Amino acid sequence: SFVSRAESVRKFVVLPTEFTQESGHLTPKLSIKRDNILRDYAGEVHKLYGDNRRPRPISLK
Repeated sequence: SFVSRAESVRKFVVLPTEFTQESGHLTPKLSIKRDNILRDYAGEVHKLYGDNRRPRPISLK
């Protein structure tokens, strides 16, 4: 199946641990807790994306 460039995976890191409820990375329904993951793996995210993790608003003035 075709995946657009925006949807394709271009960078990734294999982490040494699994996400579990006990570690605080998953909810009881096994959904990920993004804030906890970003907090605990901020260094890895920064290595992948630098300061470009979230788009910055632009001014149209």
